[in-house]
Amino acid sequence: VLSEIPFSLTAALLVGFLANAAPFSEKPSLSINQFDGAILLFFFFLFLLYVYKMAGTRMLADEADIAPQSLLRSATEISLGVMGLYFGGQWAVDGAVALAQSWGVGDALIGLTIVAIGTSSPEIAASAMAAYRKQADLAVGNAIGSSIFNLLWVLGLTAVIVELPFKILKNTDLMMLVAASALIIVALVSSRRNALQRSHGVVFLLVYLAYLGYVIQRG
Repeated sequence: VLSEIPFSLTAALLVGFLANAAPFSEKPSLSINQFDGAILLFFFFLFLLYVYKMAGTRMLADEADIAPQSLLRSATEISLGVMGLYFGGQWAVDGAVALAQSWGVGDALIGLTIVAIGTSSPEIAASAMAAYRKQADLAVGNAIGSSIFNLLWVLGLTAVIVELPFKILKNTDLMMLVAASALIIVALVSSRRNALQRSHGVVFLLVYLAYLGYVIQRG
């Protein structure tokens, strides 16, 4: 999983560059336009090719550890799991956004806090279950893959459909994302077992709570 973490860091830097440099826009205001979105999608498909190539290699190495299971059962479990993730995240976000708007909270604050936490809650459940079953690569890969997917695919596809305005203040949030990716790399490299330990998790949570407090105070 360590080899995929730099992709998350690079994706955040790419989004920051395209939003601030605006190489394909003549407007005075900053934005992520259709051309920027196409570039993000291009790098997303390059990442998919990399994952596909690496998956074939790792599958051969881990084949002996895979328990036999029918294709129908596997497809059914995946489908039910995806449906559960979708509806669970949607219900959590819809309820939280309605509550926040009734309190008069701004959209930016909603997106960075309630929506972000709500959409991440299914991922937390998936990663926690994977970690409980000793599938560490799946647990960490889920979080890293989600970050890359959101930055390159979700943001890229949305920008292709409609131009996204970008505020200078959002650079702080992008830098936090870059710092988080770098922090994971430092934790893995400095660990004797090349693994994320409980102490690392505590540090990550404290950093996130500090950032969350900053966002709430800023908003």
